[in-house]
Amino acid sequence: MKVFTVFVYVTPAGAHHVEEMPGLDATDAVIRLRAKLELEQSELEVVAVVPEALAFEWVDPSRVALAPYCASSP
Repeated sequence: MKVFTVFVYVTPAGAHHVEEMPGLDATDAVIRLRAKLELEQSELEVVAVVPEALAFEWVDPSRVALAPYCASSP
């Protein structure tokens, strides 16, 4: 099993979601994320899948426009 960083757009929430997911391949990681979020296929649109865990940096929202983000519930 590999780790992928999955970037998706959740249509019911109208927001992006980014999460590390294990999977056999990129498609399997997306399917696992969709199941975890309890979404139908039409409710989750893939933006990108990166074949590794990524480190993110914060940006100053007062200086740039940020896209909406949908965090998963704990």
